Amino acid sequence: LDPACGCGNFLIVAYREMRRFELEILKQLRDLKEDNQLSLDPTLGLQVSVSQFAGIEIEEWPSQVARMALFLTDHQENLKLERITGATPNRFPIHDMAHIRNDNALTTPWSEVISFDAETYILGNPPFIGTYLMSKEQKSDTNEVWQGADAGGRLDFVCNWFLLASRQI
Repeated sequence: LDPACGCGNFLIVAYREMRRFELEILKQLRDLKEDNQLSLDPTLGLQVSVSQFAGIEIEEWPSQVARMALFLTDHQENLKLERITGATPNRFPIHDMAHIRNDNALTTPWSEVISFDAETYILGNPPFIGTYLMSKEQKSDTNEVWQGADAGGRLDFVCNWFLLASRQI
């Protein structure tokens, strides 16, 4: 989960690297087999899916870009898989998509976007905005996140994400 995903850069890199690790494992398995074939369908062992990635973005356009960028990254990784194994997963009709929600991450329960378990990671780069540079809406969101605690009014805007992430742990 990237709860301030913007155009999805952190999600794209995380997804691409997970697929790279997965492809390396598939290549190693193929090399261990005497006949140098993974199986009838080498895509059956794929475990990493774009649907395992989620983000929240307050602006509509960047959230749309994030969805499309993750889909294109999936396609690029499938082409790499095809070059190695000769097969690629059939993604049509499109069922697996990243869960990118166009909403305010400070007022949206993160559990509505992704199920949290021991294998859930929170990553990203939320906005750093000093106390005196926040808009009225940002100050209101901060007060809501901190539920009126005195410390919430003097902290950088990014601290909201740290508090919300700590509540998920």
